[in-house]
Amino acid sequence: MKRHFTTCLMIVTLFFIRGFAQQQDSQSPHGKLKWDCQTCHTSVSWKKLKDPSEFKHEETGFPLTGVHQMVDCRTCHESLKFTEVRTNCSSCHTDIHQGQFGIDCQSCHTPDSWKNQREIFTLHSERNFPLVGVHAIADCEACHVNQQINEFGGTPIDCNGCHVNDFMLTDNPNHTKAAFSTDCQTCHQPLQTTWHKTTFVHTEMALEGAHRQLDCNSCHVNFFSGTTSDCYSCHSTEYQQTIAPAHSTFGFPTDCNICHNQNQWQGTQFDHVQFTGFELRGAHAFILCSECHANNQWAGLPRDCFGCHENDYSNVPDPNHV
Repeated sequence: MKRHFTTCLMIVTLFFIRGFAQQQDSQSPHGKLKWDCQTCHTSVSWKKLKDPSEFKHEETGFPLTGVHQMVDCRTCHESLKFTEVRTNCSSCHTDIHQGQFGIDCQSCHTPDSWKNQREIFTLHSERNFPLVGVHAIADCEACHVNQQINEFGGTPIDCNGCHVNDFMLTDNPNHTKAAFSTDCQTCHQPLQTTWHKTTFVHTEMALEGAHRQLDCNSCHVNFFSGTTSDCYSCHSTEYQQTIAPAHSTFGFPTDCNICHNQNQWQGTQFDHVQFTGFELRGAHAFILCSECHANNQWAGLPRDCFGCHENDYSNVPDPNHV
């Protein structure tokens, strides 16, 4: 009889404990959780939470990383029933791309920031527009002008689609007048950090020395195609105004390359043997032209030594040459 009473008492106690537990679950605003109330709350007040909290969010299967660590709990948990919150991005974040790239935000973004350059680079490469050179550091809004609605899908990937104004306004050289191709990569490479570094090949006349530093408009005054590569066509003024020696007076050839190079006008390499038959050797190779060709006299000069050095011969006292 006593054993039967004890058994009944134990059954009643178990039912009481189970009912109390169920009552506690029904009273909790969070629903049924596996964590004890004291993990987050204190005995002072329900609203007074432990600081720091003993609750580990990673135990829910959704670790808080990046910006998620900084947001207020109620930002995601609008309801106190925490188990009702979904873990997919779109449940909290409105798709501002309007479905252009699907709803998997993590294919482009990370919890650290909405702008993740590494992911952006990958995304652009997959869409046949790798971000290199200046494009790698440009603001997204520079190309995606409808940033407020993020209409990325319709952005052109050809150069002219974004740089038509640069093409039209460039005057050195004037791209429009020269009828240059609107494919910028004909001369400009995306890896370069400036428009001035080009791969344009000056086929008609190789630009060397001082010519490499010139403004294009110095030679191409009104047109580009058909510009002659003849020196005199650009340097006739220098030819006419040179007086030491006077090129025009003595009928020097108008092919500047015979004496001059593309680095500078000074330091000529005139072939004295070829054009005069008189080889400049020894000290003659280093004197100024005007020392022999006084008063711009270039024809009729004596070729024998005495013709130029009579005074030297006559004035030598030791030994007295005369």
